[in-house]
Amino acid sequence: GFSDLTVLHAALNRDAGLVTMHGPMVATLGQTAREDLQRLFSLLAGEPTGLHDTAAMEILRPGIRRGRLCGGNLTCLLSLLGTPWEPAWQDAIILLEDTGEPMYRLDRMLTQLAQAGRLQQAAGLLLGSFDHPSGDTLETIRLQEQVWQRVLELTRDADFPVWANVPLGHGQRNAALPLGMEAEMNSLTGTLTLLPQSVHRVHE
Repeated sequence: GFSDLTVLHAALNRDAGLVTMHGPMVATLGQTAREDLQRLFSLLAGEPTGLHDTAAMEILRPGIRRGRLCGGNLTCLLSLLGTPWEPAWQDAIILLEDTGEPMYRLDRMLTQLAQAGRLQQAAGLLLGSFDHPSGDTLETIRLQEQVWQRVLELTRDADFPVWANVPLGHGQRNAALPLGMEAEMNSLTGTLTLLPQSVHRVHE
């Protein structure tokens, strides 16, 4: 699942050392794109399917980095700061997405993550969908571009890769990704490759 289930992903990844699936929920399977369904079923069958259908993605900052996948809904992640279930951010590839939040709230949440030192610990960032509260397509495009710019400003001293328009979250696409599994972001090939042999328990 995704969205509010971000908090359960974080707890299971951190406390139980489990790999959990960020992606479509049973209730939304009927509205899920065919390629995302195929991807979900492949991952559940144990096939290490990375992200290779990345033509629509924007590479905001290039690079090649490896890290453990974590993250999810931005609002939920902020609620975990300072709790025992806060994700282990260090050297992680962090997924971020949200829905129905105006830019001033997204700005506040992103700024808090940065001021708390969490964004700077990342090995890479994957920015999914950020839907405008109105649901208007043009407003959503403007909002997402503002989010991308703000993320680059907040991480301007970092050298890790940042990809935007990644097909995950509340948008039309919601590709499944196994949180807790290591992956490699390669901006030269535009692919996110899963490294299942490196799954490990997460404790700090």
